Amino acid sequence: MIKLKSSLLFLGGMLIGLAIFFQMGYYVLSSFFGWNQAYNLIHVCQSVLKFYGLTPLKYFLDALVMYTLGFAVFYMTKQIRKYTQLKRNIMVAVDRKLTEVLSKKYANEIIVFHYHEPLAFAMGMLHPKVYLSTTLMNMLNEEEIDAVAYHELHHKDSYDPIKAFTFSMLTKVIWYIPVLKHMKKSYSVFREVIADDYAIQQTGTEEGVGQALLKLIKNRTQFQKRTKFAVSFGDRALNLRIQKILNPTYNIPFNVPLIPFVTSVILMVILMIMLNLNY
Repeated sequence: MIKLKSSLLFLGGMLIGLAIFFQMGYYVLSSFFGWNQAYNLIHVCQSVLKFYGLTPLKYFLDALVMYTLGFAVFYMTKQIRKYTQLKRNIMVAVDRKLTEVLSKKYANEIIVFHYHEPLAFAMGMLHPKVYLSTTLMNMLNEEEIDAVAYHELHHKDSYDPIKAFTFSMLTKVIWYIPVLKHMKKSYSVFREVIADDYAIQQTGTEEGVGQALLKLIKNRTQFQKRTKFAVSFGDRALNLRIQKILNPTYNIPFNVPLIPFVTSVILMVILMIMLNLNY
């Protein structure tokens, strides 16, 4: 059920984002190339504004389009630069011996690097990798390291870093669709619980994941703020995940408050109706 909820949240968020970006992108291109805009959402909005004598709001609509597309480019550029810099810094600090040992053990590339914080994360765009810091390795026992490694390998194999980045970008850029923020929060929790379940299946016990989470509660970091192209083991919903481990029947709440949900649904319905009107 959690996997289904996670998939539906991601699909829903992507559909909302793609619908808005497609309409805005088509509007900008049609303005340059003179394409027919009869069924373009932005054009329809402008026609409605003009019909009701609200032509000045056309400029607000234009500004919203340019802001959204411009901010999307800015956000992507900023995050790619942060990701590139972080990856460069990590590769300079790689512990090659431990990297070779763990990569062989898990039959996957596990990069161990020297760092003063306990970090474990899957990071990358099209080819994500798992990264563990030496401080984390020293803090955890072998059983706990196994659990963390399998947790992050699941994120890697599921391409969660690029999914997390995409959802994060939509939340930041299309902030005027408030339900996206709450969808992203619930999606992130579900993905962590799914990765925890995978680690428990691979290790055969809940102790490794549970003990690693407890230790990281005492040594929490804010790694997720450094790059959105990564999914970190200890950054999200630690208390909920521990509760789920202690009580496997516990249902993770689907945290989408009523007002943002209703507001977003009404807005999207209105936009879709307008999209199909022929002015």
